[in-house]
Amino acid sequence: MSASVARTAALAQFSLLAARVEALEPAQLELPARLDPWRVLELVAHVTRNIGAVVPAVTRPEPAARTVELAGYYDVAALAAAAVKQRAIDDARSPVSWSAELAKAVRTAAQSLEGVPDTRLVAVRMGAVSLGDFLVTRCVEGAVHGIDLARALDAEPAAWVDPAAAVVCAQHLAQRGVRHGITAVVQDRVVLIGDTVIPILDYIEWASGRGPAVAGFPPLRL
Repeated sequence: MSASVARTAALAQFSLLAARVEALEPAQLELPARLDPWRVLELVAHVTRNIGAVVPAVTRPEPAARTVELAGYYDVAALAAAAVKQRAIDDARSPVSWSAELAKAVRTAAQSLEGVPDTRLVAVRMGAVSLGDFLVTRCVEGAVHGIDLARALDAEPAAWVDPAAAVVCAQHLAQRGVRHGITAVVQDRVVLIGDTVIPILDYIEWASGRGPAVAGFPPLRL
């Protein structure tokens, strides 16, 4: 997969989320999300931060060297999980329209990426990575939390996840799964683990610690 695929997929995914969030009623923002104690509101604030992080990443001075590999990005991210959860709670207290904030974040991210090569190093919360790798993580964030939003709203997950972003996300999760001795082959709509065929969004839920056991493996957080 080329990093440019991740760029296109990430922008498509967050554009989709912005459109879906814009259609929500105020009462739906108060529904509980499965990421306790977040509601849909905190989850929307979080995904706004996810795509909004692109702008400072590409406008800060370029780091001298990479400090984080894509394979270990979410190992570093796990150390910041509590702070990230609290940040979303704090953000959600702001008296702003989060649907408008998300739409604006997507537009400014797309504009900031114009002409910036995927090979450029960027300084982000987890360290210095290539822009292309950072955009892979944006696909992961957008796809996983798109499913989270769908589940909170009792909606069909496929309506909240762009197909290309799902593939990028699943490919990254599959690469991380190798450390657990799990070989997964990602296709456009399904993931193969041995002889077991798993719908791609079910695989993403399982591999991110949200879904039931698949192919004899218990739920994981890869």
